[in-house]
Amino acid sequence: MNLPIEWLKKYLDVSHLDSCDLENSLTALGFMKDAPTKNEVISLEVRQNRPDCLSVLGLAREISAVNKIAINTPELGNILNVKNDQGLVSIKRPALIKRFTAVKIDNLKVSSSPEWMQKLLSLYGIPSINNIVDITNFVMVEIGQPMHPFDFDNIKGGSLVVRNAKLGESLETFDGQHLSLNGSDLIISDDMGPVALAGIIGAKKSGVTNQTTTVLLEAAVYDNSNIRKTSRELNIRTEASLRLEKFLCPAQTETAIKRAIFLINEIIPDAKISGYCDHYITKTQPLTLDIDPKEVKRIGGITVTKNEISNALVSFGFLNDSFKKGFTVPYFRTDIEQKEDLIEEVLRYRGYSKIPSLPILNSPPDEKTSNKTLVSDRLKEFLTNLGFHEQITNPLVKKDGNTSRIILQNPLNKDKDSLRLSVTETLKAAANTYKKHRASSFRLFEIGNIYFKNNTGFKEEPSLACVFSNQFSFRQVKGYLEQIMIFLNLKEDQVVSLTASSFEMGLKEVSLKGINENYKVSWNFLHAYSEEISFLIDSPRAVGNILTEVKKRLDPSVEVALVDIYSGEGIPSTKKSVQLKVTVSSEENLNPSAAAKKIVAVRVALEKIGAEIRR
Repeated sequence: MNLPIEWLKKYLDVSHLDSCDLENSLTALGFMKDAPTKNEVISLEVRQNRPDCLSVLGLAREISAVNKIAINTPELGNILNVKNDQGLVSIKRPALIKRFTAVKIDNLKVSSSPEWMQKLLSLYGIPSINNIVDITNFVMVEIGQPMHPFDFDNIKGGSLVVRNAKLGESLETFDGQHLSLNGSDLIISDDMGPVALAGIIGAKKSGVTNQTTTVLLEAAVYDNSNIRKTSRELNIRTEASLRLEKFLCPAQTETAIKRAIFLINEIIPDAKISGYCDHYITKTQPLTLDIDPKEVKRIGGITVTKNEISNALVSFGFLNDSFKKGFTVPYFRTDIEQKEDLIEEVLRYRGYSKIPSLPILNSPPDEKTSNKTLVSDRLKEFLTNLGFHEQITNPLVKKDGNTSRIILQNPLNKDKDSLRLSVTETLKAAANTYKKHRASSFRLFEIGNIYFKNNTGFKEEPSLACVFSNQFSFRQVKGYLEQIMIFLNLKEDQVVSLTASSFEMGLKEVSLKGINENYKVSWNFLHAYSEEISFLIDSPRAVGNILTEVKKRLDPSVEVALVDIYSGEGIPSTKKSVQLKVTVSSEENLNPSAAAKKIVAVRVALEKIGAEIRR
């Protein structure tokens, strides 16, 4: 959020404060600088739960409170005698709309905005378009409520409809983007189709030009999650969507309309308000909360009186008729939900730096570490001693057709829009990174949660996955699995999957008391020797049949696995190259000469069935 100090001066007398003083005040209130201050414009990082401070007036309220400066609120227009015409807008999707307010304004003369307005918008970072569009942008930055003007003469049918888009509908935005819409996108349309992507951007065909004489001006608050979802799916981020994807209060749509009317009457005196409609679908009632000075002491560590609490909260815009009744939360503070939020406001007013640093007076509480954490820590230690390296991967993956998978309603990334069904599927991605960096031998593990849904709802369960490099034989992989199962005292039905290079087991039933602490690892399963053999065969021959024939001729202690099949440059056109991995294992210490003889036996077996060994 950019805060032009010249714009701030319209509401506060800050002549005695320089930009550094203002920055310090905002930092003390919890608003961090987002970039260096340039041209008397302070760039701030505004928290997600403070949409009221995505406005100059909202930040002015904060500075006013802590610096004890009177605030001049913007003047508003009058709509008391305006004809109520609900037919101007019809709502077809009320579940996604909290309030939709619109006003019809005739006898307009569209031209350039006054220089003072152009300058303030430019300082914020918004270019001037014309007086009507500039007024809507000005109001949005001033009070935090997005607005949109439609050229009424270009609205086919004379009214707007707020609905979900139909499959196949498209929209050309005012800046020339062509958008393909889907059924979850909320749009504003006329009889001919979409004229705006609700809460995000307007269509080119309904925009205000110098020929416009009548506009339908709207201010609305939508379901914020739907706005965020549509904005991210279509990759469109606007100043409007930035605000409407947060919890704005529906009460401020009327304030925005009245403020716009005042500015239009000031700039275009001949303008006439000819119609007004207000669809207030989700009405919000004022919230009143109580606060106890003892709780401020207990939670915040400072002693305050009732009068000090009242002064702090009233300074931030809370209403207090009688202390016994509590404090009424101002409509624009949608982040205030409980008494602890009021305590935070008192602490912000007093200053976080004034909270004393005190030693802990109580003795440390008894250890309450969960069984899940204790088992996880002990298992990590065991696996590390076995030579494994721990990985922590992102549980978000790309959705597929599996009906058990949990799909995110509002993903931040379209390639990570669901939750993993197994830890192995994300751990293998980490293994691929090892391979790309030419790590020839590795053993990876991860202890994490898996997520799925069934007839009883959404489920989350702990799981262990291990992934191995190609240097490990299946017998070795299985051997590690058996060692872990004995250590955890698990049964075979807890093993979810077992392949030549990975396995996974559920940890839901594991308890710390059940772990076999006295177990000593048997390393016999690691006694193995591996070698790769390449050979040529005729292209038509099936590799699977060759492997079957070879295995019939070999000792049970010899494993043969396919590594690669290649045909192309360097290989005769009638041939293909096959690469096998041969592993010789033993329960005891392996004799190298005995292992070498068994490898030779594999070569002999291949030659007997027509393979040409590549030396």
